[in-house]
Amino acid sequence: MSDNIQPGGDVVFVIGAEGRRLCVSSTVLKNSSPVLNSLLGPNFAEGQKLLNEWNAAISLPEDDHVALTIILCVLHGRNDRVPKVFPGDKLCDIAALCDKYDLFVPLKFAYQQWLDGSPCITDSSELWILMSAAYWFRLRWPG
Repeated sequence: MSDNIQPGGDVVFVIGAEGRRLCVSSTVLKNSSPVLNSLLGPNFAEGQKLLNEWNAAISLPEDDHVALTIILCVLHGRNDRVPKVFPGDKLCDIAALCDKYDLFVPLKFAYQQWLDGSPCITDSSELWILMSAAYWFRLRWPG
């Protein structure tokens, strides 16, 4: 059973060690990311699989399923399924996947909102985590 992020999607990502299955649109992903455009194109095994079968299952065992689910929901306009705030370590997981798949531009407004919505931090370890996420997202201090 797949979680339909995109009803009628043509590819199923099997994510993380848990094997969480998410049905998504390859067109949305190809338009969002040059990395995914290549991966799902004809020159890679994943893209060949997509050409030959509907709802091709593509395994992404090293990716964090919670972070990638959030990213995929944003890319597919499923903002009703995206939390407004979450822990800094999850922001770091999302940022790492944005770096891996070159998704900084399509997720810019989302991650700015997430960082702006972070509660006032007094714990130094949590502050370091948020600073790490801001670094991954390539944010600069205004000025």
